[in-house]
Amino acid sequence: MTREDVSAWQQDGLTPKLVGSLVFEDGTVRGQVGVRTYAAGDPLALVSGKNKAIRITSEEMGETVSIGSGPEPLATAAAALKDLEHVLIARLADRSGT
Repeated sequence: MTREDVSAWQQDGLTPKLVGSLVFEDGTVRGQVGVRTYAAGDPLALVSGKNKAIRITSEEMGETVSIGSGPEPLATAAAALKDLEHVLIARLADRSGT
């Protein structure tokens, strides 16, 4: 990523962010980290400073975005993972009929 890249993105109304993602496809979880750009209207474009965000997209719930702040990033990450765990447990329960 260069200054020219950032300038070009900003001229196009895009905001670059360093993003980590997990994708579940064909029974496999794939993770990656990289720079992504977001349009001004996207909630992730507004995340700055100590704020953190997570976007979860699933067949059952569609898209959910949560943005929060706090001095401790590990606490925010733990809370987001706990929420994801609850979603996955509910999904497994629905599939097994319990």
